[in-house]
Amino acid sequence: SHTVVVASRGIAARRRMLGAMRHFRVAARVATRRNSSSMIDGFYRNFLKSNVSHVTFVVTGAIIFELIYGKATEALWDYANAGKLPHQIDWAAFREEEEDEEEEEEDD
Repeated sequence: SHTVVVASRGIAARRRMLGAMRHFRVAARVATRRNSSSMIDGFYRNFLKSNVSHVTFVVTGAIIFELIYGKATEALWDYANAGKLPHQIDWAAFREEEEDEEEEEEDD
């Protein structure tokens, strides 16, 4: 009979401890939700909740990233090759002046 009382006390203590742990877990989840950024929640609700908006967000993001990346690499390439690229060369220095002989031949 004494072992039954001790066992029942152990079971009751275990249940109280599990109940307290369960309460702690729930409180931790609620605190985490409260501390999570409402900006992230709003972002999810507006851009990632439906499949159509998610795909649109990804495609738009890829296009914007490509534009920014393309401009940055182009600027880096121009900087590294300054003065060597066709649009940077002064082509006027390579033009030949027309010869007067051609004009004389036309007069004849």
